[in-house]
Amino acid sequence: MELRQLRYFVAVSEELNFGRAAARLERELGVRLLERTTHYVALTPAGAAFLVEARQILAHVERAAQVARTAQGTSPALRVGIIDASYDSMPQILHEAQALYPDLVIHQVEAGVPE
Repeated sequence: MELRQLRYFVAVSEELNFGRAAARLERELGVRLLERTTHYVALTPAGAAFLVEARQILAHVERAAQVARTAQGTSPALRVGIIDASYDSMPQILHEAQALYPDLVIHQVEAGVPE
């Protein structure tokens, strides 16, 4: 879960209305972020600029957390026992898992059937 999700939930819970929650954020920032009607919602130029910065901040927070986990040696790890090294699809499966979860440390262990 991300910090922004908690903030959104609290704002909407306190206002009990999505529009009022958005207006509350805009009041706090002193700038209109969204154009709202009963039929659509669109970002204003200020909203688009704010979105870029907000995404960068969230990415930086995630990187900081990952750096801390890595420094402590607590990156998520997967130990995979490979029975037959000639099994062709396992390298592809592990490659895809690594692409989906770049911080995942994968340990491949060749093992016999009983192991």
